[in-house]
Amino acid sequence: LQSVAVYRYYCRNQACDKASFTNLPPGLVPYSRYRTGVKLRAVQMTAWSYSTYRRSGQALGVRSMSVY
Repeated sequence: LQSVAVYRYYCRNQACDKASFTNLPPGLVPYSRYRTGVKLRAVQMTAWSYSTYRRSGQALGVRSMSVY
């Protein structure tokens, strides 16, 4: 897990259902232990593996038969 220091802001509007909120740093998804880049690479690998196992092997740096 990764700990990130953030500022907490409090809403002064009485009609607001959220009492407080934060602005997260770029590239960090709330309630996730992985950064956005890691998730993007996982999605890309899934897309490549559906198209051909040769591309996945090349991207992983292993022989294509190892992926097959």
